[in-house]
Amino acid sequence: SKSPYEYRMIAKDGGTRWIIETVTPILFGGEPAVLGNSMDITERKKIEEELSESEVRYRAIFENTGTAMMIIEDDMTISMVNDEFGELVNYPADKIVGKRKWTEFVVESDLERMMEYHRMRRMNPESTPSSYEFRITDGKDRVRDIFLAISVIPGTKRSVVSLMDITERKEADRKMKEAMELKSQFISTVSHELRTPLTIIKEDIAIILD
Repeated sequence: SKSPYEYRMIAKDGGTRWIIETVTPILFGGEPAVLGNSMDITERKKIEEELSESEVRYRAIFENTGTAMMIIEDDMTISMVNDEFGELVNYPADKIVGKRKWTEFVVESDLERMMEYHRMRRMNPESTPSSYEFRITDGKDRVRDIFLAISVIPGTKRSVVSLMDITERKEADRKMKEAMELKSQFISTVSHELRTPLTIIKEDIAIILD
């Protein structure tokens, strides 16, 4: 037999109780015997089952939020990701979880700022922004603009992170800004060209009148 081991037994009230038992070979009255020590662990098993159910529900939510999600540890290791995150960085989940740090995906010029956020957040979560923008690199060395929302999981030093790809929006904003600058330059140029002939005409009229 294995020691310790768990089993279920029927109680007097008809309910089921979980028992953990350890057994030790002994000599009793000069004869081989077994000393058993049993403990009721029904409440512990109930808590474990509830935690397991909660984890299943949590994972279901985590996997189906529709946005890229990851959980990062105190040492910056990525301990959980969903499929959307894998698609964002062009890496399969089994190549990320427990093997990569989130810092490996951050553009170098944004890295120092984010590492400082990571450090300060574990000292005082209120001291750092809960959302901000940064740039991420994927497995094909493409750079993406990201809007990030992050929160420390209560009672831990782990963070849950949500990431939204805003590259197209940022590109649209950049093009709009360039278009507005070109428009401003065009208006300034046309205005100057219109003012110049008018100035000449006014000068000619002034000479004729004189």
